[in-house]
Amino acid sequence: FDSTRLAMEYALTKGRGGKGSVILFAAGNGNEDIKNDGYAGYAGVIAVAACNDTGKRCVYSDYGDAIWVCFPSADFAWNPFQHPAPLSEGLRTTDRLGNVGYTPDNYTNSFGGTSAACPGMAGIVALMLAANPDLTPPKVKELIRQSCVRIDEAGGGYDANGHSNWYGYGRIDAGLAVENAAKAAQP
Repeated sequence: FDSTRLAMEYALTKGRGGKGSVILFAAGNGNEDIKNDGYAGYAGVIAVAACNDTGKRCVYSDYGDAIWVCFPSADFAWNPFQHPAPLSEGLRTTDRLGNVGYTPDNYTNSFGGTSAACPGMAGIVALMLAANPDLTPPKVKELIRQSCVRIDEAGGGYDANGHSNWYGYGRIDAGLAVENAAKAAQP
């Protein structure tokens, strides 16, 4: 575990030719606090929670102070939490070939979990870095904070700083994130 943290610290500070590599981590799917997760909760890492297509937290998504942002993913109804069903099955993506995948069709419409939300968020970070390759990990993290849309205002429990233990700073707005990254490059 210590060697992994050393590797993460090295990547955060020395990666990308000294600019630092951006590290994102899936929050987890246990509906539990991530405070004991040494990876998602590590300082400098962007912890990604999952929300559904109705603007609510996915019933399984981990939560806590370290959650930074949420990204849409698959979800399901859960009566004990009075959690309604989402509108769609989940994310559409390619799949492993043939019968070893989710379907024999080589794609799926129901990819989900924070393990689906995190690569979606990583794609947005890649677009941000394409718009402004000079961004450092702390700057990317701050721009993500500025590029979120609050969801579930009534149940989100946002604090005075705009942070929710369920959603971080909210659901990312990809267009705004890329726009903010490009603006950060301007003098």
